[in-house]
Amino acid sequence: MKLGAIIDDISPADSLERGIKAEKLGFDSLWFSDHLMDTGGIRIDPWTTMGAISACTKKIEMCCAVSDVQRIHPAKMAHMVATLEDLSSGRVLLGIGAGEAMNLVPFGIAFDDPKERAARLGEAIQVAKLLWSSSAKNPVSFKGKYFSLDNAWLDIPIRGDVPKVIVGALGGRRALEVAGRFGDGWVSWLNSPGTFRTKLDISKNAARAAGKSEKSIREFRACVWVYTVLTSSDAQIRKALNRAKRGLLAEGQTLKMMGFNRPKDLGDTYQNMLVSDQGAKKIPNVQDSVPDELVAQIVAAGSPSQIIERIEEFGKAGATDAMIHFVGDEENQMEDFSQKVLQNFSSRM
Repeated sequence: MKLGAIIDDISPADSLERGIKAEKLGFDSLWFSDHLMDTGGIRIDPWTTMGAISACTKKIEMCCAVSDVQRIHPAKMAHMVATLEDLSSGRVLLGIGAGEAMNLVPFGIAFDDPKERAARLGEAIQVAKLLWSSSAKNPVSFKGKYFSLDNAWLDIPIRGDVPKVIVGALGGRRALEVAGRFGDGWVSWLNSPGTFRTKLDISKNAARAAGKSEKSIREFRACVWVYTVLTSSDAQIRKALNRAKRGLLAEGQTLKMMGFNRPKDLGDTYQNMLVSDQGAKKIPNVQDSVPDELVAQIVAAGSPSQIIERIEEFGKAGATDAMIHFVGDEENQMEDFSQKVLQNFSSRM
């Protein structure tokens, strides 16, 4: 099982520094969100940041979590990944998703219904993979509802293995099935081990229905986002629980799967909400309505052994990658995690 660091809410320069440090500390991967705007802090462009980090590192993997196919045409996305694949010597993954309203509607980009967005996402993955196999001597063509290629190719070769496509899906069946049918992995947001396994099964069943080999299904990257705090402080653990509660109230589906009904007056869930929505602004006011015992299944908080135990629970649920999102002093958390969790975790595997 691989352990990666999520780098979020800090400036581009700080992200570069943090990425370099993460490799030195022994993390396997780096994960960056791709948002123009959100309810949190600074939102950087992941692609330019990964390019900078690739020039200053040697072995750490990098992935956006995730870019959408409305803002970036899949041909351009494939070109970006091929370029980064060369710069990083094969250390870049393509994190791709169907998009959120907050990154589309304010910028005049249509936000379609889930069926349309899932279908567009499936086509985009096919287009990107075709282009990675293309050359001037081997042009490719594709005719879909949303995208088409006509004797197209990329003038930059993929020198090593074809990049893996990791599909972002909060939990909607259509997107999870797209991940299984067309992708090489799935990146989730907040889950308990139980909800993670249930959603992962949807992707793997879709892969089998599409005729994929059992080998490819075994190699499917299943990436779980984990709010984490290494501490003996009850106040810091409370901060992590509250952060997860706000995320769960925004996302909605995981809570429903765990038997908790999201307050109706919060309006749209995360994928459909705008940052300016009144429901989004109400979430901090109702976070205490979510039971602690539910949220405790989501986060990794407390002592090194407690954190390792939670990560291992996700591993038993099928996760191949734990994406660690540090709550609190991220820089110091990363160092403590490396010394007290990462090294011990690696020795147990």
